[in-house]
Amino acid sequence: MNAEDLEQLKSRAKAGDPEAQFQLSTYYISQKDTVNAIYWLKAASEKQHVYAMTNLAIAYYYGDGVPQSYQMAWPLFLAASQRGNLSAKYYLGLSYIGGNGLVKNERKGFEILRECAIEGMPWAQLSLADCYKDGIGTNPDLFEAVSWYARAAVQGIEEAGQKFNAIYYSTHFTDSKGKQRLFWFEEEALKR
Repeated sequence: MNAEDLEQLKSRAKAGDPEAQFQLSTYYISQKDTVNAIYWLKAASEKQHVYAMTNLAIAYYYGDGVPQSYQMAWPLFLAASQRGNLSAKYYLGLSYIGGNGLVKNERKGFEILRECAIEGMPWAQLSLADCYKDGIGTNPDLFEAVSWYARAAVQGIEEAGQKFNAIYYSTHFTDSKGKQRLFWFEEEALKR
């Protein structure tokens, strides 16, 4: 960004434009200036800018540039997820599962992660698979776990591929009559 564009962005941000405030926060993040980045994220969040709210919540969740505070993060995740932000919704699910800043509710967290996974979010697919594997918020189900690990792995989540391999190649999946169960990716391969 050249100096003239930066000055125009600063002018719009100071005038109260939430998109300019968010863009300015992004600029300061790229410059490793967390003080100004957080300042402008807070300003844009106050004006309900959904991406700013999500990024500020993530900063609070991890303590990145601000003191770590789940209590500050989850209301922002909730508000941004209600405005359709999938990342905020994902973190809200994680917050319910871990009891991070709110009353722990693994079932509710599982349902939120499932919604995000169905919408195609690879990290939610990985987290949902972990829930199925470990019985967090649902009954343990290795078939479902492997299925979701596969979806996340196809989208490039290396950890999902490793977990997929660990279960898929060491477990025999059958139905109640002893017939082998096929995964979605196996069924797709048979159609070719």
